[in-house]
Amino acid sequence: MKVLLLTLAVLLLAGVCCLSKLGKRYREASEEVVRFVIMMKDQEPWVEGFMRKLLRLSRGAHYLKILIIDDGSSDQTWEVLVRLQRAYLFDLERGTVVSGNPAGEHFFDVRSLTGNELLNSLVFSQLKALCAGKSPGLSK
Repeated sequence: MKVLLLTLAVLLLAGVCCLSKLGKRYREASEEVVRFVIMMKDQEPWVEGFMRKLLRLSRGAHYLKILIIDDGSSDQTWEVLVRLQRAYLFDLERGTVVSGNPAGEHFFDVRSLTGNELLNSLVFSQLKALCAGKSPGLSK
């Protein structure tokens, strides 16, 4: 009887140890971040619709970070982005993007897009693929 209880205690301890290691691996894997960097300029008429669509599609993708860079807009694009940032979680910068593309970062230059071109840009198909886990180029 004592041997059986001792064996069960050892098995329980080994199980707890294995579960602890699995939990640590899961936490490390879930901390991987995919970053979308999006350059915009002078897109005031479309920026709010673009951002709302982008943020709606990315809802629940806790591993996704969005950085919007306004490249010196001469219209109200910056102001609209600042207002949206109060309600939604994304990073916002003014200036130009630095060269290089770190691992896990995806760059989209939408400065030349307007109207439907902007609202149906490549960023949305990439985002949908990322959230569905279907794109080999984008990993969680």
